Amino acid sequence: MTSIVEKRKVPLISLASATAITNPVSERQYTFKISPNPAQDAEVLLADLKKKGVKSVGLLNVDNPYGQEGRAAVLAQARKAGIKVTGTQQFGQEDKDMSVQAKRLVEDRPEAVVVWAVMPAAGIIAKNLRDAEFDGGVYLDAGAGAELFVKGAQGAAEGVHMVFPRVLAIGDVTAGGESVRNQKQWVARYTDRYEDYSGFASFAADSALMLRDAIAKSGSTDGAQLRDTIETIGFDGVSGPIRNSAKEHSGLQPESLGVLVVRDGDWHLAN
Repeated sequence: MTSIVEKRKVPLISLASATAITNPVSERQYTFKISPNPAQDAEVLLADLKKKGVKSVGLLNVDNPYGQEGRAAVLAQARKAGIKVTGTQQFGQEDKDMSVQAKRLVEDRPEAVVVWAVMPAAGIIAKNLRDAEFDGGVYLDAGAGAELFVKGAQGAAEGVHMVFPRVLAIGDVTAGGESVRNQKQWVARYTDRYEDYSGFASFAADSALMLRDAIAKSGSTDGAQLRDTIETIGFDGVSGPIRNSAKEHSGLQPESLGVLVVRDGDWHLAN
């Protein structure tokens, strides 16, 4: 998609995760995204594991650019945190069963396993780890699918952790100002309309808000003018604070992220 929008000079606001979508910015002048970068996910995740006193982790990632980026980020953050990586495994993005990789990781006796995968793979892996009798912590990155993971992993989802914008568990947030009130109102309206809340809905909402604000600010729908305006957009979105710049086309700020855990079939703040 990026090669097409860059050639046609039509701004694209992506909901996908990989940093390569917007980097290098010099080659992605018309491409932006909302979701957190894998490096941000890994930093929050490993900091939480260190805080909990976890000394060792296993790592299982999908073998594509998104997974490779996550793998590199987790390994780097683990070294920084002084956490031993007991083993690493990968799987193909079309694979339907990762039980072999799960068993190999469990054999190395890590205290936790980090899984870098989207759905349905993330749900399958949670079941594979349960079947391998792994009793440690399971940690997912933000690409795992939010409510889709809970539905896909079923009973294996209980107790699983995930790095994601805190809006997914906004009901647990008791402090905060106008931005938190806006997030709670958004989730209430969405749930009232669709019954279940979709974690990725906030990314779509913020894309629409970003485009609306850019059109209003530039007074135009011309592609080049919109691009220039989107690049300077800063606002408190549903997902959290977003600050784009000429050097950063993925402007969701790290403070929007938190570690969530599945309790009684729903996502809650872990801390």
